[in-house]
Amino acid sequence: MRKEKFLFVVLLLFCSSWLSEAKDIKDLPLKYRKWLQEEVVYIIGEKEKSVFLQLETDRERDVFIEAFWRQRDPTPNTLKNEFQEEHYRRIGYANQIFGRGAPGPGWRTDRGRVYIILGEPQQKQVYDNLSETVPVEIWFYQGFEALGMSNAFSVVFFKRDQAGDYILYSPFKDGPKSLLRFWEMTAGSDPLDISKAYSMLYEVSPDIARVSLSLISGEEAMLSSPSVASDILLANISQYPQKKVNAEYAEKFLQYKGIVDVDYSANYIDSSVVCSIIPDPSGICFVHYAIEPKRLSVELLGNRYTTELELNGKVSDSAGKTIFQFDRKIPLSLSEDEVNSLKSRPFSLQGLFPLVEGSYNLSFILKNFASKEFTTAEKNIVVFPYSPTVALGPLLLGYGVKKEHDPKSKKAYQVQGEQIFVSPMNQFAPNETLHVLFQIFGSEKEKSRCQDVKFTFLNEADELAKTKTSAIKDYHDEGIVHEVFDLREFKSANYQLVVSVSDKDGKEILAGSARLSVSSLVSIPRPLVYFDPSPPSGAGVYSFVIGGQYFNKGNIEKAHLFLNEAYKKDSNSQLFALGYARVLFAQKKFKDLVPVLEPFQVAQKIDPDVLELLGESYKALGVYEKALDLLRNYISSFGLKLSVLNSVGDCYYALGDNENALVTWEKSLQLNPNQEDIKKAVATLKEKR
Repeated sequence: MRKEKFLFVVLLLFCSSWLSEAKDIKDLPLKYRKWLQEEVVYIIGEKEKSVFLQLETDRERDVFIEAFWRQRDPTPNTLKNEFQEEHYRRIGYANQIFGRGAPGPGWRTDRGRVYIILGEPQQKQVYDNLSETVPVEIWFYQGFEALGMSNAFSVVFFKRDQAGDYILYSPFKDGPKSLLRFWEMTAGSDPLDISKAYSMLYEVSPDIARVSLSLISGEEAMLSSPSVASDILLANISQYPQKKVNAEYAEKFLQYKGIVDVDYSANYIDSSVVCSIIPDPSGICFVHYAIEPKRLSVELLGNRYTTELELNGKVSDSAGKTIFQFDRKIPLSLSEDEVNSLKSRPFSLQGLFPLVEGSYNLSFILKNFASKEFTTAEKNIVVFPYSPTVALGPLLLGYGVKKEHDPKSKKAYQVQGEQIFVSPMNQFAPNETLHVLFQIFGSEKEKSRCQDVKFTFLNEADELAKTKTSAIKDYHDEGIVHEVFDLREFKSANYQLVVSVSDKDGKEILAGSARLSVSSLVSIPRPLVYFDPSPPSGAGVYSFVIGGQYFNKGNIEKAHLFLNEAYKKDSNSQLFALGYARVLFAQKKFKDLVPVLEPFQVAQKIDPDVLELLGESYKALGVYEKALDLLRNYISSFGLKLSVLNSVGDCYYALGDNENALVTWEKSLQLNPNQEDIKKAVATLKEKR
């Protein structure tokens, strides 16, 4: 495998701010006002609406509308969007049926609103010719309990005062009396006499009487007064469309619309992610990650299913400064059996990268070329500096472990030859085995102090659920502890695992904790895992990456140490040579820089920075002829760059060629007139003519 496969490629900087000023609805073009205020007014959430009002162009609004419908599409991998078609059918039906005799279009009516939200009722009862009651319609629904609604309920509409359009009935706010004609004229009527009104309704129609106290099936038998729960039900009906959709996609659309290609921005999908900081025996800390997108779409090519994933990662410090970025293209080729398995289990992309000590924000963008879908994830992480004193590594909780060691590559969540299969949610099934792994770091003398390890499981009430103590020496691998627990001994619940390491006197030296849950499900579908391979420990690319991170943090001394190490491991690598040359240039060690880059000035695929750094170094050393050749070569090969053009002028001037120096600097001022030093130099040369 070629070495370039493992290299981390620098990305463009992400936008630091994604919030825009919200526009007033009246300022939107008519097309989008109509969409927002008529077409989706009952199904759009507040977060989605807020994002839509912050969009700046019609193109962005069109793409957002596409994303809006895609998030509601029950079959996103087909051309047909059944939800969208059904929604517009309901609007058409509401306008045609409920708009008759109404002062406005049918979608504005109460019946139209409920019909658009809930669809056709399972049953409909119409009472519009009873002499004792006002016109009443009872719509009966079932099957909405999954999103917090009652299993069976009715929605009632009535014509108040026997006239006008049908309006929504509330047992608590309107009460049984509002369904009776001439209630105020009834002998001995009392506005608060609910039982009398109910009795009168029951004599006329038991069905109307039943829903007059409660809309929730079965509840009316336990009531003597109108149901408050019915009003909660009516509120839930209005909120029902928002509960069906995770509006996070809208925030991601707004946040990444300037970063992710337009083709992708409409197709945000959810994902889960886990990150762990695992020190390497070399002393370098690695960020191990596992990203599980909600789905993985592929294309059929021959007898294989393929796609290409692109993972962009960015690490920034607390001040927002970018410390490290990488771009990985990951081609996938799956068999038919693997694709079929993804219908019932997730896909997990796992990888790693080295990171220097510090507190950071880590963000990922994962794009799928086949489906034009993307997902994002963010984590706050802390990398502690390596120390010879004894330390406890992170607790890794796995649902599976297997022995595996490939000296040619390094895999995510592989610790001293053991591959740990992790879950982003730390959720386990009762029939699974829980694997707990961690490392003890430090000098041999310090590690020898560690005698016993105690595992303590606490339930949500902080009550002891299980405990186990073992001697460190009983574990097979020195420096790594691997304990196994049978989860059949645990009840379905959330737990906290506390691990403590003590010395020979029983004094606690180290401690760590992790949270997990044992599911009530018999089994949990485990993902199809793809490991993005990385070079083995000790590879030069890790020194190069670490050196670059220190350089970005402003720690030039450590940057020099690691970039020099990478260069020594492979001095024929233009990438490693450039990294080392940059730190030498920052240290003004121009004599040391020249022999590092000279071999690459005639490379077939020369990096423009080679010509610039080498040319600037020759200029600093006073070798103006060589500097001039390199810098002019830069301009002819890669185009004008202001700093390079000014240096060309400097070289002409140093060589006594005032005319070419003047022409060059005047060209520079045409590109940027706001250069005071260049203006003074040009004025001086013109005076000398």
